[in-house]
Amino acid sequence: MSFFDHQGIPKSILRPRHLPRLDADNRSKQTLSDDGNTTDSSSELSADEEMEKDIITLRNYSFVSKTPHGTMFKMHRLVQIATRKWLKLHNKDIYWPEQSLLNLDKALPHSNYADWTECRALLPHARLAFNLKPETRDASLS
Repeated sequence: MSFFDHQGIPKSILRPRHLPRLDADNRSKQTLSDDGNTTDSSSELSADEEMEKDIITLRNYSFVSKTPHGTMFKMHRLVQIATRKWLKLHNKDIYWPEQSLLNLDKALPHSNYADWTECRALLPHARLAFNLKPETRDASLS
């Protein structure tokens, strides 16, 4: 959420999209989960359940809140800045901008522009995406 506009963040662009990464030790591809760690197929919770749990945690700490209609989220700008600093400190500042670009790319309509409401909701996030510079070629081609 910290790489999107601070208001009107639809749940659809928060769904984890897995990015392939090269493992530094053996140069083999692995998939990173939404927390930047390798995915574990024996996970007890589904991705949707994990996401719901994470959103509840963020809301309980008042890091994010729902909009009055309850269909989107908002995040205070200071929380966004603090989150970006934390990600940089923990060496996750490359993965998450790429992940947000991939999520936005998957959510934006590419050929059918019949649903302008959806396009209008994603426009502020797309504007901010122009400032993100992906580190890998995979993120820029998605």
